[in-house]
Amino acid sequence: MVLLDSMVSREGPAWQRQLALECLSEWCAQERFEDKIRELYSAWSGVGQEDRNPLVSLSLSLERVVQRHVGPLLQASAPPAAVQQARAAAEAVEAHALRPRPRLLEAVSHAGHEPPPGMVTDVAGLYLAIDCVCRLACGVSRLCGVTPLADSDPLIMSSTPRCDEQVMLQNVEVTRSIIDRTWQYSLASLQAVMVTVSSPVLLSRVLGSYASFARACGALQLLGPRDKAIAPLCRSALPGTSSGGPVVLKPYNILISKVLLRLVFELGGVLGEAWLLVLEAMQRLDTALSERGLPPGSGPA
Repeated sequence: MVLLDSMVSREGPAWQRQLALECLSEWCAQERFEDKIRELYSAWSGVGQEDRNPLVSLSLSLERVVQRHVGPLLQASAPPAAVQQARAAAEAVEAHALRPRPRLLEAVSHAGHEPPPGMVTDVAGLYLAIDCVCRLACGVSRLCGVTPLADSDPLIMSSTPRCDEQVMLQNVEVTRSIIDRTWQYSLASLQAVMVTVSSPVLLSRVLGSYASFARACGALQLLGPRDKAIAPLCRSALPGTSSGGPVVLKPYNILISKVLLRLVFELGGVLGEAWLLVLEAMQRLDTALSERGLPPGSGPA
């Protein structure tokens, strides 16, 4: 794991970084992945090892990979060529996710030290990084007894987030420690994807992982990470107006608004001051729907 993290983070050949990401993606796809997370983190939590924990380092490395690929889209001063390259990767990642993908490890084994032309791309690296970040976020959430919400789950305002209390109590100390040391990297990665990749397929998965992580923060009463998770959803639920014109709702705005609403019902009893951000976002949503000729109460019963 330390070697793979080093290959992801260092400035080496792009094919080595993509190969490491591919191996990490397969590691994250294991059954009972949450147990692997706990074992890895605990094994490096002894005296004198806290600053070298590979799980923390991996979270940071994945955030850097995501920022490398889509970060220019979030930077006003980014060079035009970098912006164009980032936009191309963000737009093409959905098609990459939906088609069969040959394993780079097998290709390198057959071709020698260098992979065949066309296998190492920015799109492939971005997809693998997104996959790893989502799996890590969900794995940490399952350590807390939180499972992803389904669209069919009822919207019930609860005083505390729904989770398996027995699982949460068994892992409460290690999960709080993991989230306390990785939340900035995990949320930054997911937020960067959330506002740059418009693919409904990938965005649904990213938002599901994001919501699970936010619910884990709420269940453990980690107020800082919880509020830092809620705020970007409130900002991204609706776009700003353009030249004084009406707000134009796009598919990703609808997806984000739905996740925000589900989180409000799930975390309503523990949101505290974050309610101010939520209510402001709901007011903007009400205004946008009214401008589209959908006044409150006009929806289906």
